[in-house]
Amino acid sequence: MEIKISEPDLSFIVSCLGNSNSDLLTHLQSRFKSASFSIDADNAIQLRGWLKKKFQLINCGGKCELEKDKKMLFDIITHTHWSTKLVKGRNVTSFMLPKTHIEFLKSHLQNSGSYLFEVLQNGKIASYFNLDDELSVELSDWAGEQLQYEGFDKDYNLTRSGHILENIIDLLSDLPPAKHRKPRH
Repeated sequence: MEIKISEPDLSFIVSCLGNSNSDLLTHLQSRFKSASFSIDADNAIQLRGWLKKKFQLINCGGKCELEKDKKMLFDIITHTHWSTKLVKGRNVTSFMLPKTHIEFLKSHLQNSGSYLFEVLQNGKIASYFNLDDELSVELSDWAGEQLQYEGFDKDYNLTRSGHILENIIDLLSDLPPAKHRKPRH
């Protein structure tokens, strides 16, 4: 099953799991599929310009070891849907990238010293994971246990952590078992 977890919720999960259950964290991270981003439109223009410039440099170089980078850049340039809209008086561009594209951009932007790496990191709004039934049950059980320990204040009102944990439990409980799900086309 594919699930979407917002970045604030994912940061909370990672910080909690990092302290208590590293196996579950490792399994979750290994199922990471893609992420969605929302960045200032001017930065999106800069990022797209960087991609095209990098592609042109590699295209002119003709070195065999750069063929993989050339293909990756071509895929990002041609297959990424960039959507710009006005949000609270400023133009914001949203887009989604698969894991391989994110890793490619991360390594190349970091190495180039570009500020665009930080823009991309800060613009990540949600991550998508492919979870099997076993991992979704394990994650739901963990969230249920955490909810008991830190989900409520002294007056039994949900805390910020409690809201996040309930969202995770609801997200995972709303999905039918894999054998009952319709395949995606």
